[in-house]
Amino acid sequence: MSSSHLIPGFTRLSSTTSLYVPTLSTTFANGQGNTTNATASLAPLPASQQCDLVIICAWANALPKHIAKYTTAYQHLMPYARILVLESAMGDLIYRSHASQRASLQSALDVVAATQKHSNDITTSHLAKTHGMFLHIFSNGGINAAVQLTSAMQDRGAPPLRPRAMLIDSAPSRGNDTYAQFMGAMRATIPANLHLLAWPILVLVYAYFWTMQACGMELTMVANARRLLDIEELVPQTTPVGFVYSEMDQVVAADDVRWYASKVKQQQNRKKVLEWCADGKHVGHMAKDPVRYWILVGHLLS
Repeated sequence: MSSSHLIPGFTRLSSTTSLYVPTLSTTFANGQGNTTNATASLAPLPASQQCDLVIICAWANALPKHIAKYTTAYQHLMPYARILVLESAMGDLIYRSHASQRASLQSALDVVAATQKHSNDITTSHLAKTHGMFLHIFSNGGINAAVQLTSAMQDRGAPPLRPRAMLIDSAPSRGNDTYAQFMGAMRATIPANLHLLAWPILVLVYAYFWTMQACGMELTMVANARRLLDIEELVPQTTPVGFVYSEMDQVVAADDVRWYASKVKQQQNRKKVLEWCADGKHVGHMAKDPVRYWILVGHLLS
């Protein structure tokens, strides 16, 4: 696989998963060459907020160079944590079978299982007091990846994921998207030079979604959001949850995220739900205000 398709410092585990494992020589400044103004000033989180594993469920068709902005930040914030990246594509939301998606996550299940067993990895247990997992989800593609992961764990008979905290960026959608929102989401995952060529196909896909809704069928993205946030076996209600969204987002409506946040707040055992209505574009809130973004991560873990 070409190096342009890899996140710097990561090892490819499957077509959709990559893993970063810190070593004895790793410091919070690791990621040289990828450090940006958004991450250069980040200091490690307090020991009580450190995690063994960070799971990033990327938005559909996210480029490695864009995912790397977040992985580099976590290398600063949690220098001894492993980082597991789950990638996704629009096909996962439209036609790719659940079985196919979960088959590509088997290596990711092994990583999660090792964390759950509190393995005595020298890069964590001997160098820092770390515990638990942090789940970071982007857009509806990331929601789908998270649900496929937790469902694959159920299929294997593994314990629930039980992250210490979870941050959902630019999601979920309620599935009642306007034509403009749908086309905006599709265009965001397609190279600009292919927009005109892809337009007829996108119209057909929108018609397919519209027909499903008209027939009373639940869209995959809606079913995924409901499962992730409502079903105790996937993510326990005691898990703190953060939502980041924006009125400027042309892909996922701010009102959709507010609706989900209000539903989560009503859950009896939910201890902490944080909201931030930012002013960035879709999955662009960290770039717009990195300081506040990473403070929110710390608050979820505190």
